Amino acid sequence: MIVRYNSINPNPTKMKKLNILVVVILALIFAGSTSYAQNETQEKSKAELKEEKKARKKATKEEKRKQTEEARKAARDYSRYTSLADILRQQPGVVVSGTGQYASVQIRGMNSMQLDTRPLFVYDGVELGRDYTKANNAIDRSTIKSVRVLKSLSETNFYGERGRNGVIVIKSHKTSKK
Repeated sequence: MIVRYNSINPNPTKMKKLNILVVVILALIFAGSTSYAQNETQEKSKAELKEEKKARKKATKEEKRKQTEEARKAARDYSRYTSLADILRQQPGVVVSGTGQYASVQIRGMNSMQLDTRPLFVYDGVELGRDYTKANNAIDRSTIKSVRVLKSLSETNFYGERGRNGVIVIKSHKTSKK
């Protein structure tokens, strides 16, 4: 809508300014409506991006959980070890010297005034004593579910004097199903 010069509006300079003002206002209105439509589109795309981001994050978490679970299963697969000494070498705080049935096991940090510093072996709740060879022969490595080393006084308190040099608690898959 352009205003024309006529007898009612005798000043042409004012008319030019008015025309420019009308054109600018129309341009702003058009730009505003376009930017509103763009903003609406951007809001939709932002929402879609958020949904995609959430989906990717969820998939990543699920993938990490699966990898962690696989790593745990691999770490718990004690059947690949040839002796109990190999399994105990993987436990923090356990010192194993020697190999096979002649290995010697000691829990680091355990000091004794007596000569015997061997830990107590417990398999599925049954105390096997301090003899590594007896424990190695009694335990089937393919059925081991977990190995836990008890070092502190509060942990070994249940075993009393027998647990003074530490306790190695071994659980099998057989007892965990009960």
